[in-house]
Amino acid sequence: MSNSAAPTPPGSWRFRRRIIHWVLIYCAVAVPGLTIWRPDAPLVAQVVMALIGLATTVVVAYVAGAVIDDKNARNAAQ
Repeated sequence: MSNSAAPTPPGSWRFRRRIIHWVLIYCAVAVPGLTIWRPDAPLVAQVVMALIGLATTVVVAYVAGAVIDDKNARNAAQ
């Protein structure tokens, strides 16, 4: 593993992580809150499923972005 500079500008991942963390916190608060507030409402069930999908998509995109960024850093070092 080499000590190459990442191809993304410095600090960009810090900004991305902040957005990702806030989205995940929002989902973590909204899902139980909506479920407790209106457990029998069909619309709430759909919104909760959408929030769970959002959280899953954010985590997958975060991991994929990190993998692609690492790959680009390795290719730039060669």
